[in-house]
Amino acid sequence: MDELSKKNESKVSEDIESATGGVETVYELPNKTSSSLDSPTSHVVSERVQYLASQIYNELKLIINRCSDDEEIVSGLMPLIVNVLESLDFAIIENQRLQVELELCKDDNEQLVNAFDKEKINKKKVEQKLFELEFQNDDEKQQLQQKIGSLESIVKILELKAKNSSDHGKN
Repeated sequence: MDELSKKNESKVSEDIESATGGVETVYELPNKTSSSLDSPTSHVVSERVQYLASQIYNELKLIINRCSDDEEIVSGLMPLIVNVLESLDFAIIENQRLQVELELCKDDNEQLVNAFDKEKINKKKVEQKLFELEFQNDDEKQQLQQKIGSLESIVKILELKAKNSSDHGKN
């Protein structure tokens, strides 16, 4: 092998290893919750992406071996594969974040539904109590109207008696 081939093989091997890594490949990602974009946090690549990267690495090694150790065959693929694996990892992370957010929203929704149901029950109780009070009020009003009618009749009778008494007293 000439010197250029050795450099290319080394470069391809480094690219493949950087794409697949060992058991724990670490990328530096910006911390989205941080106030500064300059402070990165470490992120361990998901097991799924690690497994895929390992499988791709093995397949690329087979291709290189079959093609008489010509690393140029896969050198153009490496940046694309690394980019796809990084995108997949970011998508997995985003999916996990959204799953957590979904669970929180489900919990919030359940609490809101429970609160709504309690308010509905309380509203029905209040409406029932209001109906009972209105019914009771109507009964009391009717009884009071009857008493007023009775008292007015008694007053008329007493006025007539008083008039009759005064008329008899004058005679």
